[in-house]
Amino acid sequence: MAVFVHANMADAFNGPVRRINNYNVETLTGDVVVSKKASQLQILDAGGTARDWDLWNPSDTEEGYAIEVVNTGGEVITVRKLDAAGSATNIVALAAGSRCVCAVVGGAWVGLFTQTGCAAI
Repeated sequence: MAVFVHANMADAFNGPVRRINNYNVETLTGDVVVSKKASQLQILDAGGTARDWDLWNPSDTEEGYAIEVVNTGGEVITVRKLDAAGSATNIVALAAGSRCVCAVVGGAWVGLFTQTGCAAI
């Protein structure tokens, strides 16, 4: 299991943990820019080719917001964060059978952890 932990992991959970829109199960047909209305649990299959999955540029009021992404397909899904100008920066490249949790910390998306070898849901 490969794991990375953000230095301020505890800071991401100082506010209430919000579970909004339950979950989304999707086979991707292209790269995705995620909206603020996205489900907080994303169960994704890249659909036969590697994909980029971009998180929106968060506002100051979204501190502590978290999203979990599970890759159930056979290709890499790269989770990225967008800045105010729309430029993307990689957070993590999720291999098949991996998952990650990303949260807004200090006004920006960070990767809290990844886990490999997850069973398909």
